[in-house]
Amino acid sequence: MRKPRLPPLGALRAFHAVAGCRSFKLAAEALGVSATAVSHQIKLLESVLECRVCERSAQGVSLTETGEILYAGTQRAFAALEQSVAQITRARQPPALTVTTTSNFLTHWLVPRLADFKAEFPAIDLRLHTSVERVDLSQRTVDVAIRYRETPESDLHCTLLHEDRFIVVASPALALAHIEDLQRVTLFHVAHRQVPADSPTWENWRRRYGPEELNVEAGLTFSDETHALQAAVAGQGWCSPAGCWRAICCSAACWPRRSRWRYPAPTTIWWPPRRPRSAPISLRCASGCCGKWRQANGSRGQFRPGGSPR
Repeated sequence: MRKPRLPPLGALRAFHAVAGCRSFKLAAEALGVSATAVSHQIKLLESVLECRVCERSAQGVSLTETGEILYAGTQRAFAALEQSVAQITRARQPPALTVTTTSNFLTHWLVPRLADFKAEFPAIDLRLHTSVERVDLSQRTVDVAIRYRETPESDLHCTLLHEDRFIVVASPALALAHIEDLQRVTLFHVAHRQVPADSPTWENWRRRYGPEELNVEAGLTFSDETHALQAAVAGQGWCSPAGCWRAICCSAACWPRRSRWRYPAPTTIWWPPRRPRSAPISLRCASGCCGKWRQANGSRGQFRPGGSPR
């Protein structure tokens, strides 16, 4: 059977714009041509098809039954063309890796290690995003998420990156020596901590360590853990940051109380979705770099239920 003659691509493009806008004027603006040029393309299209595809009236443009059939086809065709062009464009760009994590973890833990990553993988375009919200990695808007988790996700590839603890810190200027000393200093609270285990609040602290008379409702509330830590360094009270900020505490002459005056933090993991062996080179490089960081922190192996490394 002889194949039907296809209309010129320019005519189909003009029709697709008119059908989408339901206006010759708006279609012309979208295409960057005159309304007269669009009208000529529509006439050419109708001459090839030997039928009307749209009707013009004072109310605007409406499609005929034939026009509706053709518009359904141009929608599929141009969507496929746009997808192919986007795929070609992405293939010509340098490999990219999008990582999301919390602002504090990015600032105090990840950023100091980025120089090593860029030195080893200079061709990878690294994009960093900060958020405390859960991210749907199936949408492919993000390649890797770093979050506090205690157990692995069944539909994700989860790798232990860092095992942490929350500690209590205060300035040496406060001369604190005993747990009862908490009652005479200001307690710093950090709001909106996205952690799955017992939140590192003073209420949980009092339940674990005391003293029973501690007023856990009093004190100052911060929206950012870094600000609470800076206030503690300045000698204005106590705070309970994650242990990975310990180096910052020590460098700022802050006094970390260790031994029994601490409690476990949810484990921080490298959290990419499961992918086949044909995963992008940027993700494979990131996975390898993650393994080096994990070994440097003394954490080895895959994540087991319960949050402990093998």
